[in-house]
Amino acid sequence: ATRLAKRLVTEVRTIAPFVDEMTAKEETQNRKQRIYANATKLRHFALPTTKDELFTPASDVKQDRYTVWISAPFRATVLASAYAAYPSIIAAARTLLTDTMRDDAAPLTGNFLPAVSLLYGAWLSITFSVLEERVASLQRTATEESALLTALCRRTALIVTHDLELTSESRLLAHEAVDREDVECVFAPIFEQTTTLASRSREEEILLVANDCVYRRFEVALRQLVARTTTTTAQCGDPGAAAGPAPGGLSQTSFRPSQLDGVSDLVDKLVVLRAARLSKETRALPPAHFVILSVFSFQLLLCFIYAVATSATPVDDPILRVAFSFFFSVYLLVFNFALDLNDPFRGNYQIRRSAINGNLLATRRLVASIVGDDVATRWDRDGV
Repeated sequence: ATRLAKRLVTEVRTIAPFVDEMTAKEETQNRKQRIYANATKLRHFALPTTKDELFTPASDVKQDRYTVWISAPFRATVLASAYAAYPSIIAAARTLLTDTMRDDAAPLTGNFLPAVSLLYGAWLSITFSVLEERVASLQRTATEESALLTALCRRTALIVTHDLELTSESRLLAHEAVDREDVECVFAPIFEQTTTLASRSREEEILLVANDCVYRRFEVALRQLVARTTTTTAQCGDPGAAAGPAPGGLSQTSFRPSQLDGVSDLVDKLVVLRAARLSKETRALPPAHFVILSVFSFQLLLCFIYAVATSATPVDDPILRVAFSFFFSVYLLVFNFALDLNDPFRGNYQIRRSAINGNLLATRRLVASIVGDDVATRWDRDGV
């Protein structure tokens, strides 16, 4: 009994966001299931990327209450159930109808049914237009943000180092003007943002934005690194150091104001994209929208049942049974499809993550090549 009660509570919590406005608002604000990349696959930054790190095979997609509706067994079960229930539904409807209601169904089929059909079609058009645009816009924003994050990492690496092909040891340790901890402080916020996109909820990210923004920490750390390196080089009294590359691949010509301004421009774009993405994550359709959609579907089915119940056709007419089961299955399929699109982070139709995975893997690999695989692995393990 306890197990059954827990399962019922779970099911109620699952259905609640589709019915209760406050529950739906809380869920969209938190977005605990929000995932833009595969955190497990992002841990493979030390190895060459394969297609398995970017794409999820269909066989690995888990079937649960959010995805089962698209499966062939589920649809076959719905069709068979509607086909079997049709005679009982028609017989029950005929017992409920009065003689006056039996005489003439023209007002219903001639006036009410066309109006409901038009409203249902218009509501469906609005629903799928809004949902598909939202999913596509959210995916474009997240992909652009991940690409700019990779560009920011590359631009920063070119400022801190002279040659991206050098190893981290030759870049950092061979040059006295660069402190390893300072460099780690620069690249740790970039690495942390990849973790945020891969595994943290919307609520956690907003708290980070408000209390400890990664881009603010990045800019402060980068400018401190540039200031310290420039000061250390000036104290060495070597005027020729600014004319060419220094040992270890570091160059004083890298610290040009224009390059730092370019990094600041990238940070500004990333902040704007992040704000746009966080805003789009909450733009889900309210439960009332789906209640109206289900009411329209129910009204159309009632019109079909009423028209058949007032006619002289037998209750087990095979053609009408097939038509009823077809209508019921299509209405249920459309309703589930709309619910699935309303949550782009779980279900069958989610945002595509391959491009985002690729960009974040490239970012992590570049960070690891600069700070060292051991440091990057520790950051990943600690959830940085």
